[in-house]
Amino acid sequence: MRQIYIDITEGMLILSGNRTADIEWHIENGVITGYGGAGTVLFEYLSSADITRVTAIPEPATVLLLGLGAVILRRKV
Repeated sequence: MRQIYIDITEGMLILSGNRTADIEWHIENGVITGYGGAGTVLFEYLSSADITRVTAIPEPATVLLLGLGAVILRRKV
């Protein structure tokens, strides 16, 4: 059987139903990552919509570098 790896980058994964136990196992075992493994993956079950939402958040250093890059590009324009 082929192993599938999911990398969530700049987005969100939405699954139907309460999948928190499954998602937690997949994150702990490196099956689901964010930003190529450099980010944090958060998940929550929204009972009102009966969905599990998985979101990737980049590490603070990545956010800082992206912000500095934007400032530099803006100054050159």
